[in-house]
Amino acid sequence: MSLVRWANAKVPDRGVTFGALGIKVREYRGEEEEASLGVSGLNVSIAGLNRGKDVFATYHESTGIYGFANLATGTYRVNIRDTGNRYLERVDEFTIPPREPVEHDLLLGRTPSNTAHAAASVMAETLVRPQFGMRPGPGQTVVWGFVGRGAERPSPYARVEATIGGRHFATYADVQGVYLVWIRGLRPADEEAPEDGTGDTVSLVASPTTVSVTPPVRVDANLVAWELVAPPSPAADPLTAFPVGFDAIAFSAETVAPAAYRPLPQPPDPPWPRRILAGRTTRIDLIGNP
Repeated sequence: MSLVRWANAKVPDRGVTFGALGIKVREYRGEEEEASLGVSGLNVSIAGLNRGKDVFATYHESTGIYGFANLATGTYRVNIRDTGNRYLERVDEFTIPPREPVEHDLLLGRTPSNTAHAAASVMAETLVRPQFGMRPGPGQTVVWGFVGRGAERPSPYARVEATIGGRHFATYADVQGVYLVWIRGLRPADEEAPEDGTGDTVSLVASPTTVSVTPPVRVDANLVAWELVAPPSPAADPLTAFPVGFDAIAFSAETVAPAAYRPLPQPPDPPWPRRILAGRTTRIDLIGNP
C-alpha cells in the first residue's frame, strides 16, 4: 500500500491527492467584462504524455473543471481546442510541484501543512476567446477581419488589440490570419442621446400605430496588431508555435513588443480611429506592408 493510501485510510482528514491538475476554462469577454462561468465541450489535452499519445482531460459537469490525474512532478504543456469552432485554440503551461513536502508531513504522522497540501495538486483558470466560427447573433457589436502582409500572406496568431466605444478587447488571429472582436453589451440602445437631445428616435406614424426607430449610433474603433516573429509552418501543428501564457504577455502600442512578437508594419497614415456602427458586424482588415 502506498504512503498516501495508508495515510488516507488511517486518518481521513489527512487525505491528499498527488499529481492532480484541474483547469477551469472561461470565455474572455473583454478587459472590462467578467469572464463567463465556464466553457464545456472543449478538447483539453497534454500531447505525447502516454507513450507518445495525447492524454485528454476528464470534464466534470458538476464543477465545470477539466481534470488530469496521476501526473508526475514537472511542467506540462496543455493544449486547448474547440472542435465546434467557437473558440480559438490556445496553449498553457502548468507545473506539478514536488510531493516531498507532503510526504514528509505524512511520515512524521502530521496533517500536511496548508502550504504543502495546496502544493500537492494544482487548480488553475484559463481564458478562451471567440473566433469567427462563433457568429454572434444580430444586434451585437462585432469587428472581424484578416491580418497579414498582403492578402496572400496571413499572419497566424497575430496579436490584435482593439478599443471600441471605449472598451478594450485583446485577442489573436487564427492560423488563417482571421480575428474576431466581440464587444458584448455595446448596442445602440446603450449609447447616450446627442447633447442637443435631437436625433435619438424617429417616430413613424401610421394610424393607428406609432413606431419608434432608433437611428444608427457610431463609435470609434482603434486596432493595433503584432505578428509572430517565427510563424508556424503550414505543415506543422500550429500549437507548437503558439506563445504560452498569452494573457501574461504585456503589449502596448507605446512600447516594444515582447520577443515572440513584432509590430505589424502599417501603411503610412492608417485611417484611425474608424467610425463603425454599434450593434452591427464590421469587417476591418489589418494589412501590413509586404
